[in-house]
Amino acid sequence: MTSRYRFSPDYRLIVRLSQLTMAAITITWASRADWLSCSVGFCALVISGLPLSLARLGNMRKPTSQVLALLLTAHVGLGMFLGLYEHSALYDKFMHVLGSAAIATLAHSALLAYGERNGLRMPASFIASITLSTTMSAGALWEIFEFSIDQTGLFYAQRGLTDTMIDLVADVFGAALAVPLLLANKGGSASHEPVTEWRSAP
Repeated sequence: MTSRYRFSPDYRLIVRLSQLTMAAITITWASRADWLSCSVGFCALVISGLPLSLARLGNMRKPTSQVLALLLTAHVGLGMFLGLYEHSALYDKFMHVLGSAAIATLAHSALLAYGERNGLRMPASFIASITLSTTMSAGALWEIFEFSIDQTGLFYAQRGLTDTMIDLVADVFGAALAVPLLLANKGGSASHEPVTEWRSAP
């Protein structure tokens, strides 16, 4: 395994600090017997640690781990614990933009890793299409998840058709913003460069 998939100390520090923040918030919720919020915090804490192991398999990039940890911390800490989701509609849309950009980064990284493992060079247009499609599908699935959760009466996530549609527009905006930046970022590796044909790597 090449060293470019390993985490530098700086990335690990960011992830660990984010995890400590989420752990402290989760413990606080547990002390208040808010078990629903506590379960959300615990799940976010577990998810934040996944890239640390997946990156060693070449399926993720270091920036993805950093973005994921910070995004989950913003969701759990600022959005839920400090109540910004309840008091600021703009924060919710901002998180949709950031979340879709993070998913686009993950999809892009996975495609590059797949190409490297199988000796494939993929057209930039193909990478962009798959990344956009994956991100938009994830946004739609999230809205379906929120709708399903609302039916239980445990949460009040969706606030009408207009709010849901603006969420989806924010998802598209985040993906459309991230994809050109991802394709333009060569990352110091030939495998990151947009290419114009399918072929086996020499």
